[in-house]
Amino acid sequence: WQLNGFPNSEQGILLGLVIGYSIIIGIFWRWQFLKPFKLITVFLHEFGHASAALCTGGRVLGMEVNTDEGGVTKTQGGQMCCILPAGYLGSSFFGMF
Repeated sequence: WQLNGFPNSEQGILLGLVIGYSIIIGIFWRWQFLKPFKLITVFLHEFGHASAALCTGGRVLGMEVNTDEGGVTKTQGGQMCCILPAGYLGSSFFGMF
């Protein structure tokens, strides 16, 4: 098993961008100007749980987004196998737009 020709020019550019963005995010992660964006991400995560609960026949009892960048969605009924991963899928889905 060998990595002949890795990375090619396109892969090298992508790898450089990923490393560059990771360094920039690491530097600025605790800065306050990112706080609203992180809270929006938490909201979209919780919204994903709520949407999955509603789509699988459950009810949403409440949603909380805390200032410490945490959150909780309280549901009743629905399919837990769909509701649990929907937070990550929901925030990733909305992140495309």
